[in-house]
Amino acid sequence: FPSQVMGLSRVSSRHSGAQLAYGLVSLAAITGSIGCPGGGVTLFSNYIPPGEEPGNEKNPASQRPGLVGAGSGSAVWRAIETGKPYPIRGIIWDANALGFVPRGADIREALKNMDLIVHLGQYPNLTYHHSHVVFPVSSFLETEGLVFTGVGRTLQWANRVVEPRGQCRAADDFWGGILQRMGLARDLPFIDGDGRVNIRDMTRHFLSANPLTSGITPELLDPEINTPGGIQWPVGGEKDLEYPSHRAAVRGSEGLFRPGSRFPGAEKRFPTPSGRVRISPKEIAEEKGFEEFTRYKDLPGVGSRAADHYKGNRFILVAGEVVDYLPSAGFRALVQKPDKPLFVQIHPKRAKELGIQNGETVVVENHLGKIEAPAWVTDHVDEETVFCPVGTDTYDPSYPFESPCGLMDFVPETENCGRGYLEAAAVKVRKK
Repeated sequence: FPSQVMGLSRVSSRHSGAQLAYGLVSLAAITGSIGCPGGGVTLFSNYIPPGEEPGNEKNPASQRPGLVGAGSGSAVWRAIETGKPYPIRGIIWDANALGFVPRGADIREALKNMDLIVHLGQYPNLTYHHSHVVFPVSSFLETEGLVFTGVGRTLQWANRVVEPRGQCRAADDFWGGILQRMGLARDLPFIDGDGRVNIRDMTRHFLSANPLTSGITPELLDPEINTPGGIQWPVGGEKDLEYPSHRAAVRGSEGLFRPGSRFPGAEKRFPTPSGRVRISPKEIAEEKGFEEFTRYKDLPGVGSRAADHYKGNRFILVAGEVVDYLPSAGFRALVQKPDKPLFVQIHPKRAKELGIQNGETVVVENHLGKIEAPAWVTDHVDEETVFCPVGTDTYDPSYPFESPCGLMDFVPETENCGRGYLEAAAVKVRKK
């Protein structure tokens, strides 16, 4: 019986996440669920390993040896703090980047040496307060554009609901203005002389340039002009726009990787070096970019440097996004400020041992810093674990607490194929 195996956001970018992602793929492979209706693997919003992106083999200029990549572990933050492999003197960021950085206090101190920091945002969060220039961007309700996920095959279109307020403009206009002023917009017909971007024409330009989406246009996706629901790539022409079954909610190809089929644009069923799904960790580790696949490193903060810090009071700090957090906004989507903004989740047994009551302020600390926030005594966490939401900062109107990511260390660029992301650290907890 076919099963759909789904991975949540950023599975492959967590600590040991590459193993988890391949575990999900292997589960679908050994149960025979790949390439059949109702089966397969969906890893929502995950990353392609660096160097494996489509087009890199055809465009060597897209791989700049020695340059720090924004998605490669903690490379950018390390370069900002240490100046290695070279100093970074300026940065352009959006949303609330400082709510997710490792070594938060050290990074904020290092930002004082930056020449130019530009923030594309909507709210006065921590990142806003550490920027020299702020470009007020419109929200998703105030602009139109393509709706998609990193690995999801369905493309949709969202129309503008309300006009932008004040001087807010789409972030596209910022980048269009940069390109226009640098003389790099001559071959981009969707950017006018003032640097403004026609989002429909831009979308049409890039969809038509890719053979997997060349048959899709903004007009075909627009739910006010055509059938709503979206279109799944690959689409090369009208023949690919039929509904695959009477139960389908979207048009396009229902599934890939069917037995005897080929992946679009490839001569293989699967677009892998071998043309097969490998489930052997040893074989995967032999492929380029996956050398660290079989190595599992110690939990950050458990080394000898921090051993004396805990003295029996040691927890694993786990951080993650919560359902009402909007990364693009930088704040929680709360209708009103909560009476008790509970934050640090700790098991009742451990809370009793430490004399901590629900709602009391606790200190979560390690050798990298500390957080002070109200305790949330709950059995939703393991006895050896404390959980804190990510993305918060001291300017958050509802949860004005330091981000737990600041207690986590840099992630090596080699870990998880260069996509390593913060997940956990060793900490101690005490009543303030």
